[in-house]
Amino acid sequence: MISTINIVFEILNILLIIRIILSWLPHNRYHPIIKIVYNITEPILEPFRNMINPMGGIDLSPIIVFFLLRLIQGYLINFLLTI
Repeated sequence: MISTINIVFEILNILLIIRIILSWLPHNRYHPIIKIVYNITEPILEPFRNMINPMGGIDLSPIIVFFLLRLIQGYLINFLLTI
């Protein structure tokens, strides 16, 4: 169970990194593979993007999401270890 949680969170982290790299490059948002990345990451990033305005044109929401994902992952693993 713990390895499954680690895999899911690692996939989310990889998708977020891909999303960050895509924001630096010109791309077709509607390409099937890129659309999958957006469909998975946008629901996670959007609430934080709405709460925190970009500073100097830099979107800080991915940094906050990385931090929160690590916290959630740690709490889930600790919870499962105590059961």
